[in-house]
Amino acid sequence: MKNLLIPSLVLFFFSCGGNSESDSNSKINLLENLQTSIDTVLISVGDEIFNPGAYYAYDLSEDGKRIFYGYSEGPEVHEISLEDYALIARHKFSTDGPDRAPSFINYLSVLTGDDFALIGYGTQGIYSKNGKKIQSLDIEKTDWKGLEIEGNLNLIQNLRVLPDKNRAVSTPSPFARPVEGLAVFDLENESIKLHKLPALEITNKFNVTFRQENGGSSSGDFIDLQKLRDDFVIYSASTSDIYLYQPDLDSLRLITFDHKLVPKQKTGDFPTEVDSNERRMEVSNEIRKQISFSRLFWDESRNIYWRFAMQNPRYTEERRYLGSEVFVFTYDQDFKLTGETLSENLTMLTNLPFMKDGKLYGLTVLKEDPAFVVISFNF
Repeated sequence: MKNLLIPSLVLFFFSCGGNSESDSNSKINLLENLQTSIDTVLISVGDEIFNPGAYYAYDLSEDGKRIFYGYSEGPEVHEISLEDYALIARHKFSTDGPDRAPSFINYLSVLTGDDFALIGYGTQGIYSKNGKKIQSLDIEKTDWKGLEIEGNLNLIQNLRVLPDKNRAVSTPSPFARPVEGLAVFDLENESIKLHKLPALEITNKFNVTFRQENGGSSSGDFIDLQKLRDDFVIYSASTSDIYLYQPDLDSLRLITFDHKLVPKQKTGDFPTEVDSNERRMEVSNEIRKQISFSRLFWDESRNIYWRFAMQNPRYTEERRYLGSEVFVFTYDQDFKLTGETLSENLTMLTNLPFMKDGKLYGLTVLKEDPAFVVISFNF
């Protein structure tokens, strides 16, 4: 293993009804004297040759000791040890025949027994490590009972399959249109329950689309979904509000936060459709000047949740990203605010982020090999 210190980083900041709960004011700010440091750890890949910048979807093993990345030039899933920081295996899948896997893995779930749910447009299934298809999901083809919305929905958006392999969740929407809600799939009975997400509808004001012929491109903020411990969080960069979905209880609840250092949400009016790609980028840059909230991270070493937010990005004249103001928050196990601060030395966050041993990890490329960027927090 080889540790290298990087003085500056060019990293990508991640942007994906029920009862409402609000946190009480915290008397002690855990982050009042927060200090952060940044290091990198090279991932040993032996004699394997591949594009280290081609990782896309990812998920952690149940014990948190390994991470699995969908390789976009595959279809492959790369298994990496988080103890030895080494590539364990490249799990390769077929592009045709009865064991066909999606050529591009948009979403990846690690299931019981290290089986994989591989989700792509046109193909979705559950596969073993040796490439055998265990179960076809056919999310796009199934005539789902309980889905009363007319029109062509993208049902696989943010799709995650639960470890029991009988349920799944996603945030479906028509192309470049607002998310309809949280879809809960009963895979065995081919039925869907759709939960509305009114607190996140503000997100629709802060994304912009340029349409051209039969396609188009969108940027700005979007509703996203993440697995957090045994539950799922539905969140958006536009607001600090989140929804927590507990599968075992089939319970969805809204959680709000009383941050003091940042606004609760973005404000203002922006065009949601424009007539050129250049104008789309201009509007997106204006949107990013306001506060943007990240996903949450569970820190089992301290029994707290972490979250981050960014605003006021800086660029060179050539529009190369230089960094932003980064805010750091902590919450207890009941999502009560326990700390918040504007970081003195963090200007960017990590790509494809996850937390291990109280440190925030993300991917980067070091020369021709993948590496982890590691952000440590001391307070």
